[in-house]
Amino acid sequence: MVTHALGKSEVPAHPQRVVVLDAMDDVLALGITPVGAANWVGSASGAQAAFPPYLDQRMLAEIAWLGDNKQPDLETIVRLKPDLILGRTTWHEAIYKELSAIAPTVIVDQKALGGWKGQFLAYADALNKTAQAQGMLDAYEARAASIKARLAQLSPAPEVSLARFDPGRIVIYERQIFAGSVLEDAGVRRPAGQDADESSREISVEELAAVDGDVLLVVQADAQNSTLAELSGSPLWAQLKAVKSGRVVNVSFDVWVGGWTITGANLILDDLERHLLASAAGQ
Repeated sequence: MVTHALGKSEVPAHPQRVVVLDAMDDVLALGITPVGAANWVGSASGAQAAFPPYLDQRMLAEIAWLGDNKQPDLETIVRLKPDLILGRTTWHEAIYKELSAIAPTVIVDQKALGGWKGQFLAYADALNKTAQAQGMLDAYEARAASIKARLAQLSPAPEVSLARFDPGRIVIYERQIFAGSVLEDAGVRRPAGQDADESSREISVEELAAVDGDVLLVVQADAQNSTLAELSGSPLWAQLKAVKSGRVVNVSFDVWVGGWTITGANLILDDLERHLLASAAGQ
């Protein structure tokens, strides 16, 4: 019996046919390939990107796509004959009764669980993989602590800005996005204007100084980065510290904003090692 956000569900000890309606890569990370999964909420490409683009697409070929995770295809779920369905309160509380009529269903409340780490452990509990999941989190924490210690040895440790440049708007990211928790774990310093307990805010071109830092990580959502191309000719852009030092780097929107999983967290640590530590060593 598994206790979850919407009650208790009797689940198999070792589920074999799992349907995932959110955070599919948490399940994959635990060595389980689901029979079906809904569209990944974090995708910058919208409904055209069925699954997280940073995962092995060959592995994903055997997973049935269930459509938009906000309105998954219930008929296809029935045909898949799952023995466990995993979902999230944000999207699936309204259809919990329908899902439970198909198969045992476990619904997690990410916010109540304290974020992506609690969600990972909750899914692992339903899959009888708690020890494995805790070991993976411990390894992540150790790796983040190592990066934090190495950053602290830099003099000074760099301030890292995180921004997105879309057609017609500039967004700066603050602490409450997914990447914010990983940056905090890794001891990454943020500019004062981004060290707020919020997720993001839009700024005007005239406020461009708010994106400045020793390193500027550009969350790549617009494949052509047309807005950034326009800004590159601006005198305000040329005055940014990160621009002057050549430390403007593109990172993936799907990972940094949409990841929300153990896989995404480790990919962010990869980026930190590559763009903060390796580049500093080469200076």
